[in-house]
Amino acid sequence: MPTEEELCCAYNCSRGTVRRALQHLAQQGFIRARKGSGTFASHRTGRQSGSTVACIVPNVLNSEIARFVHALSAELIERGHGLNLMVTNERVKNEQFIIDELVRNEKNIFGVLKFPTQIACEQDHRARLREAGIPCVVINDFWTDCSLDHHVAYDEQAAVNMVVDHLVELGHERIGLLDSHVSPRVRAITAYRDALRRHGLPPDEKLMLLGDPGDIPALDRLYHKDGLNPTALITVYDTIAVRAVAGLRQIGLRVPEDVSVANTNGEPMTMGHMDFTTVVLPDEKTIAKALEILENWTEDAKPQHEVIKPEFHVGRSTGPCAEVHADILTEAPQRKEVV
Repeated sequence: MPTEEELCCAYNCSRGTVRRALQHLAQQGFIRARKGSGTFASHRTGRQSGSTVACIVPNVLNSEIARFVHALSAELIERGHGLNLMVTNERVKNEQFIIDELVRNEKNIFGVLKFPTQIACEQDHRARLREAGIPCVVINDFWTDCSLDHHVAYDEQAAVNMVVDHLVELGHERIGLLDSHVSPRVRAITAYRDALRRHGLPPDEKLMLLGDPGDIPALDRLYHKDGLNPTALITVYDTIAVRAVAGLRQIGLRVPEDVSVANTNGEPMTMGHMDFTTVVLPDEKTIAKALEILENWTEDAKPQHEVIKPEFHVGRSTGPCAEVHADILTEAPQRKEVV
């Protein structure tokens, strides 16, 4: 479409009037704006409804979700849509209520972006949205089958490969992995094992540590006089990365002088003087693709599955491999093993 300035000249009106007109057309689904490219006419063969996009998330404490929602809100404003953020607090009853409300008021929303929430009920809830004819795009689901739904996700395998390649290049061979026992990233764990094998490093299950993402990892399971004492740790959330550094300091190990820490899911961040090495999630590209699917949605459209490669940021939390100082490590802890 013509630019705002060209429309002002063509119709002899102010820029504010043009912007209000464009916003109204966007809300009706006639046009869509692409940041940095311009405004384009939309293909209106699909379902057209309200101008609000519903975003279902399990919580807003997760930094990955918080960043996504922040970027989504800005993008929806650009496109003339509203945002209805719906938080389940990871309770089945809450999510059931949310799905019921969406089905009951389906004409009031433009579409749904859904993070996986209650895994046990995930497929049933998506099926209800499909049956109601509500456009839905699943975001970053690495746990359940998404073959029947539109799905946009960052390339988790590429993220793990980036981190492992970086650490191996620095000379690390004993590379541990910290994940959550609440909902372990099975595909990330598989990618971690495969990446180690690709470099000729046989994976050792003793180098993996699962724990609560909200707690400092029990690193004394990994670091003791009789332990494998990994020289590098991979974390799957930035919150785990921060707590890992705190845990290493508690047992007298420095980052990155003694142990390198690299994260597969986050954004460049600092902790004190430290700039973390991390995979940066492609939120803007993920959002743009998800909204494109919603804007061009038709009931008979085949599910689209888009995997977007993230970027990699090298910070000061990783460095050349060095032996862990055995003289400061304690004896092997006597802990009850939890299977």
